[in-house]
Amino acid sequence: MKKIYSIAIKLFTYGLLIPLIVFLLADLTVRTSCKCYWGEWYLHHITGVKLVFWVFGLFCLLTIIYYIFCTIFFLVWGKQNLKFRIFLTAVFIIIPIVFYDLTSHYDYRITICFALFHLTFYILFFAFRYFFTLISKKPHKFNKQ
Repeated sequence: MKKIYSIAIKLFTYGLLIPLIVFLLADLTVRTSCKCYWGEWYLHHITGVKLVFWVFGLFCLLTIIYYIFCTIFFLVWGKQNLKFRIFLTAVFIIIPIVFYDLTSHYDYRITICFALFHLTFYILFFAFRYFFTLISKKPHKFNKQ
């Protein structure tokens, strides 16, 4: 039963919590930068609606790429060496950013934002993996008095 809870917590964390955190960070960052650059009125007109759809579209693309990475990472975790896992992570971080930069007609600053939001998925992924390994290896001491 303990293993089922562990799997459920990890599925919730990797599948829902990390994408939700990234989406909220991206939305907050884009809204704040638009308010500072164009002013409050910008977000209340049609350009604000376009911006919301653009952020949501990027979020969906990044989440799909992240889910593919998670699936492959957990499938090859025990079967491959460390160099392969580092290569796999680097490919999943670099290739979508390069592809987005080549296909996008936006400024390079948008590509940098895309890269940072994309990188946030992997930073949170490995931070939570480290946190879960600390919890699973920590000896539980019960104070019986």
